[in-house]
Amino acid sequence: MGGALPYQLRLSPDMPGMLDLPWSVPLESWQRECPRFVEVQAGNSRHTVVFISYDDAVFALKKLPLPAAEKEYRNLKWLEDRRLPAVLPAGLALPLSREPGRDEAILITRFLEYSLPYLHLFRRSKDALPPDTLLDALASLLVQLHLQQFYWGDCSLSNVLFRRDAGRLQSYLVDAETAEAHDTLSENLRRNDLEIAGENLGGDLLDMQALGEANTGIQPAKLAGDLLDRYERLWTELNETVYIRPNQAFQIESRIRRLHEMGFSIGEILLEPTELGDRLRFKVTVTDRQYHHNLLFSLTGLAAGEEQARALLNDMAQYKALLTARHNRSLSLSVTALHWLEECFRPVERALAARLGPNLDAVQGYCDVLVHKWYLSERAGRDVGLAAAAASYADEAARKPRDPGAAGPAAGQ
Repeated sequence: MGGALPYQLRLSPDMPGMLDLPWSVPLESWQRECPRFVEVQAGNSRHTVVFISYDDAVFALKKLPLPAAEKEYRNLKWLEDRRLPAVLPAGLALPLSREPGRDEAILITRFLEYSLPYLHLFRRSKDALPPDTLLDALASLLVQLHLQQFYWGDCSLSNVLFRRDAGRLQSYLVDAETAEAHDTLSENLRRNDLEIAGENLGGDLLDMQALGEANTGIQPAKLAGDLLDRYERLWTELNETVYIRPNQAFQIESRIRRLHEMGFSIGEILLEPTELGDRLRFKVTVTDRQYHHNLLFSLTGLAAGEEQARALLNDMAQYKALLTARHNRSLSLSVTALHWLEECFRPVERALAARLGPNLDAVQGYCDVLVHKWYLSERAGRDVGLAAAAASYADEAARKPRDPGAAGPAAGQ
């Protein structure tokens, strides 16, 4: 290490000790000095950020002034405790010296596997997702944070990572230096967060166009307005108060089902009489957007994005119908899940790994195979079967240049 450790290390229990890192060397020099340094496709950052690897795990180390590092670490822990979409805090390196110019700390976060910075999404010439998909992901992230009374203060494309989620995108907060957790998020703060998000989005896109890195057909001001519109529609849907008659309990079930379809879990249902007496005021408290994720995980142990989980659960439901016909009796969802996992998911996972390598995102790969199977079946006029679709998909994918967002580290924090 070239001398005494100049930091106090505060690490998560599952972290490697990291004592073999060159802590006595400035972080800016780690690309040359650290054998564990790895290159990843990184987004823009105003701070020095390096990436290091231990076995299959990659970590981002970001140099910050001490107060900012401690605040961001607390904010990321707060988000982790509430299972909100953000990078996971892994540790802090706190300077032993608090002298001016030597009091910078290093924040350590766990690298978000299979993620993409926005630069990659806009630069891609093939298979690019439409801007609407990115705006939906950003709007959803902001809504989820605000539902938990969390003020971001710096929503921008540079401070978000995206992960493919069964044809859509899921967004994750990366930078939490300016963020604040509140007991109650005021309307002024919520509006301020939205204004910042719109201004930053428009500015980021204008900068990309000026550098020739974005399609000239993109209209930054329009997309910024679209982001706010999408946010408002989703916010209203989740926070709307509905008035029902006492004999209209079906409306309660209908609304809960609709929110579940959107992926949101319900924490509480509020029913109270109105002043008129012939109606009830009906409102729900929404928690996280992990309804399908949680259901799939409880059934199979698979961790998936919300849209991925929805696709896999739909496939499982179709397999349940097939098993019911085959055995002439209905099977429970938990029993079906065990059959589906061993007879559908695992064979596809093994087939893709054998052809494309073990670092493939197995869940996203299975979702891609399902889409590929649909196209092949449409073309053939019959169900081609999962095994044939997996083999065909793997052959086609092996012939294409690898998408860095589909198989491993691809973005910075």
